[in-house]
Amino acid sequence: MRYGGGTETRPERIVEVLKPYADPVTGIVFAANLNSPMQTVVSGTAEAADAAEKLCKEAGAKRFVRLAVAGPFHSPLMRGAAEEFSAALQDVPFSDPVIPIFQMLPKAAFNRRRSEKRRIAPNASCALA
Repeated sequence: MRYGGGTETRPERIVEVLKPYADPVTGIVFAANLNSPMQTVVSGTAEAADAAEKLCKEAGAKRFVRLAVAGPFHSPLMRGAAEEFSAALQDVPFSDPVIPIFQMLPKAAFNRRRSEKRRIAPNASCALA
């Protein structure tokens, strides 16, 4: 889900509006990716999309676009999948990269194969700023 808003729906406002539904343990919808001052990606359950759209529009969003995605990425709802993925990575051989490889979080280049397995899986379950 992605909303396109006006000055009243800056990312901070969307985070505030969704806060009652964004508890890390029991939440159903989250501000997942703060793309720009005019665009925030919202991630959550399919059922939460209707409520999130209503809340965002009531807060002044001009658009709320539902994206065809396979899961509620960059939200705590992906924590279980990230843990399973992390466990599966333990048996995957990693080599030191030949060229720098960058990812969103942390904002740094991969440098050594030993530490990278720990850094990949959590990206599925955390918000991006």
